[in-house]
Amino acid sequence: MSQEFNGFNGIGKNRKFLAACRDLLELPIVTVDVGADGGVREWGELAAICEIHAFEPRSDSVAELQESQLDIVQPRLKLHGTALARTTGRHRLYVTRTPQASSLRKPIPASFLVKRWRQDNGFEIAQELEVDCITLGQFAQEQKLSGVDLLKLDTQGTELDILRGGGEFLHKISIIKSEVEFVQLYEGQPLFDEMVGTLASYGFRFFAFEEGAEVFRKKIWSDCMFIQSRFTDKARMMRAAAILIHMGYFEEALWLLIEHGVPVEIHQRLVDARMDDITPAFVKLWKGYKSTVRKSLKAIGLFDAAKTVYRRVSRPR
Repeated sequence: MSQEFNGFNGIGKNRKFLAACRDLLELPIVTVDVGADGGVREWGELAAICEIHAFEPRSDSVAELQESQLDIVQPRLKLHGTALARTTGRHRLYVTRTPQASSLRKPIPASFLVKRWRQDNGFEIAQELEVDCITLGQFAQEQKLSGVDLLKLDTQGTELDILRGGGEFLHKISIIKSEVEFVQLYEGQPLFDEMVGTLASYGFRFFAFEEGAEVFRKKIWSDCMFIQSRFTDKARMMRAAAILIHMGYFEEALWLLIEHGVPVEIHQRLVDARMDDITPAFVKLWKGYKSTVRKSLKAIGLFDAAKTVYRRVSRPR
């Protein structure tokens, strides 16, 4: 089951960054969100220039996604009520007491460490369902996708299964944001080292941890960022740089652009636009006020005198 939404309700706050992207990039930015439970909100108004494919096999989560598309600019959002897996066909979905912990892999009895982390029995199985699944490779072929700019995975232990189901199509993915575990929460679940090693064989480099959880300084899970290191298409590389800047990875984007011979001014333009969009209005007003006062004092020759007075009154006594 797939549903497509084509609504558009303006570009809101990120006007300058979106304008710069429209000027510099070949659009749209193609994103695939697997495990989109709770709504496709993390892209904010960048969604205005994205083509988003969102996967969620549970019908209640699909209903939430249908509502969330009204809360955010999503001109091209397609909801898929299926799951991605290593193989196409019917698979068993273990629905847990905490729905967000549901998985195609069976939860294992919680260890002492996990019980210290989660004390709500959220990993207990509440229901078992049979759901339709498709591989990433087959999905890309059916949708005629030439590539994916960003793949987000949050499927509770099946992330690497999904990637392996992508086969050679993985070479056409630019950035991957995936939840990765350091402790087994599900039967046969691959952990961080296996994920990093497998993706490295497809040219991906791990570069950042994002949100996660730990107990006694022992990591349980984390969202991890990976980037393709073998870009051969400049347009695809530019979209990857814009995604990095949108997510706050300014330095990572800078090195990516420099490595591919893009003038540093392009990076500066995108960063300046992004920073201008996210800087609170009162900060901009204060900076403008200080600049105006400085110019006025200079114009009447009092700027240096004002600095001297300020140093004297602020000097520790």
